[in-house]
Formats: sequence, structure tokens, C-alpha cells
Amino acid sequence: MGQEPRQASQMLNFVVVKAGLTYNTIMRRTSIHAFKALPSSYRSVIKFLTRDGIGEERGDQKMARSCYVASLRADGAGGSGRLIKWAIKLGEFDIKYNPRTTIKAQALDNFVVECTIANQEFGGQEDTPQGEVRERNVENKEFWVLYFDGASKINSSGDGLILQSTDGFLVKYAIKLDFTTKNNEAEYEALIVGLSIDGTLRVKNLKVCGDSKLVVSQVNGEFEARYEIMAKYIRLLRPLMTQFDKCHVEYIPREENSKADALSKFTSYEIENSSGSVYFRVLKKRSIDVKLVSPIGLGESWIDPIKAHLQTKWLPSDTAEEQKLTVRALRYSLIDGILYKGSFPVPYLRYLRPDED
Repeated sequence: MGQEPRQASQMLNFVVVKAGLTYNTIMRRTSIHAFKALPSSYRSVIKFLTRDGIGEERGDQKMARSCYVASLRADGAGGSGRLIKWAIKLGEFDIKYNPRTTIKAQALDNFVVECTIANQEFGGQEDTPQGEVRERNVENKEFWVLYFDGASKINSSGDGLILQSTDGFLVKYAIKLDFTTKNNEAEYEALIVGLSIDGTLRVKNLKVCGDSKLVVSQVNGEFEARYEIMAKYIRLLRPLMTQFDKCHVEYIPREENSKADALSKFTSYEIENSSGSVYFRVLKKRSIDVKLVSPIGLGESWIDPIKAHLQTKWLPSDTAEEQKLTVRALRYSLIDGILYKGSFPVPYLRYLRPDED
């Protein structure tokens, strides 16, 4: 190995195999130890001890690629196929492949840090050492903040929502209104969707910020909703606001609501080609036009016994079925009357009845 005078030699046993590789020699650890060599895959070089100093051998990527292409041609393995064509076309470029390092563990850590909701937000005790007094900013620490805005255009209308958690984590929504609407109606649609999302997240304290003076004043009861459509929206909003312990609706200048305003003006094409950090939704009907229908004759579903067991510890009379249900229910969780299946490494998966598909 090496060139004179820095050359070293060792007696080694080789196994000759026929394989389509870009390497002409594969050295095992015992061979590397025999030469007392130090390989560097990043530099494509191997250094070793000789009597006249440190010798080295460097790899030749261009020659390796040409030998690889020649071996494919000689073996007839897809000689006229796409593999040979691409190998020839890419052979003229000095392309180096750097494998991407794993990010799974770091991505999981970031997800836990950003998306874990504090214990006190669900009515529990705050995880603080005994005797420690922590000053709180009521606006930033105790309240989630919802920014909403609606925009009505001739060709399309849309809503923008930005939900900020107590830790500053942002969730962005862009909503396309697939129906004709006015600007104030678009504002109400944005507010209704935003309150529904916050209710699903089980937010306790919420501060709502909008730049429509009319909508904010009507919701707070300062202005009278004279038109029937506005009155319908108000009646629909009242039950949504009562699901929170505290819910304040405040007016802010348009300059402070610029991000939600920009989301309301997005088109569906812009959302689909965005970076993926914005959630997109399409509303086919106005919220006040959606009729609530009580289901009749739904029939039994396989999730009913599991929900009954988790809610009331109900068990079937048959011993075998009782044992089967007890074991099966361990894989599920019941949150606010909704059945979920989940484990530690994956998010919760919601199960639906056949009529909810």
C-alpha cells in the first residue's frame, strides 16, 4: 500500500466476490489494524505507518464512477436502461453525497417542548417549587389569545386566524369561504371557527382580538344587531363563549392584526404551495345556515362497549367477553366523551362511529 519510499506491505487473505459496487477493495477492521492505518471517509483518504514516515492513499471518485459504469455495461445489467444513462450523465459532475444525520430524537424533543400544554391550564397545580413566588403577566401567562379577521372579495372571501398559547406557540389558520358573503359576515365566520377550535383544545381562558369595531361592539353588547343575519350570528356565538371560564373580546387597530389580515386574503393555491405551517380549511355554507339534525336509529357500534366500560366500568355478563373487553380497553382513552387510541410515540387517534364518517 502506498508509493515508494512511503510504502507498507502486509500478507492478507481476500475473498473475491462479484458485486456491482463502486469499490475495488473492501478492507475489514483486521486489515486496517495490520497496517496500523487511519481511514477518513470524509477526506477519501487512508493514512498508515511506514519506515519513512506517514504514507497515504487517496480515493479517486471519477475513476470509481467510470469503473462502476463499465462494470454495468460488461455485466449487461440494464445496459440500455435508465441506470446507465443517469450514471453517464452525472459522471461529468463532481457530485459528493453527504448523508443526512438523524433528527428523530431532536424533532421529538422540540415537539414535546412546543406542544405540551401546561398542567395548570387544565385546572391542575402549577409545577413550581414550594415557597417560590412567580410573578405572572395575566395577558401572556393565563390567557390564550385569538386574532381573527375576515375579508370579502368579488371572486372569493376568506378568514384568517392566529391562535397564541400561553407559552407563545402560534397556530395559523386560513379559511376559504366558498359562498357569497359580506365583510362583516366574514368576520363573524372567522370568530365562530376560532372559538370552535379553542373549545376543541379545551382552552380555559381566552382573549379574542379583532379589528372590526362593529363586530366587537355587537358581541360585547355595546351595539345593537339590527339586521337579522347579525342577530343570528350573535345567537350562535353565545353558547360558544360560555364554554370558557373567561372570554374577553377586544378591539385592536388593524396594524396589530396584520398577520390575521394577510391570512384572510390568501387563496387556496397560495395555501397549498406554502411551507406547510398554515392550516387550510374550506367552508361550504354559512355557519348560521348549517342545520343541526338529531340522529335517529344509529344502531350499535364496536366502540360503544369500550366507551361504556371507560365511563362507568360496565362489564358484560359473559366471563370470556369481560376479560376480552378489559384487555382491549387498556389501549384506549376517553377524553371529553370522545374515544381515542394512542401510545407514547404517536399522537392520539380519534375513533368515529359509522354515522360520523
